[in-house]
Amino acid sequence: MLPRGFTNNIRDGDAVIKINDCGAITLVEDNIKQVRERHEEEIEDFQSNCSHEKISDWIEYHWAPGHFSHYVKICERCGKTIEEEGIFKGIFK
Repeated sequence: MLPRGFTNNIRDGDAVIKINDCGAITLVEDNIKQVRERHEEEIEDFQSNCSHEKISDWIEYHWAPGHFSHYVKICERCGKTIEEEGIFKGIFK
């Protein structure tokens, strides 16, 4: 028996076997698409229920390291982009 609140995950190929503290076994056969969809839904719910009270100052948005495209303001709690300012604006400073 596992300590209370402890979950043990055992990987078997693409499947994950989860064993909780009561000894219950759950077989999870998620693929990356299912995991990504589930978490995208959770993030959407989290962001839609956020009051966006604390907003950042304008920050540079880089679509890849060193590749600036525009400025954004984001909610510091949920990470949602609240405001954007012009594509490539200020890039040649």
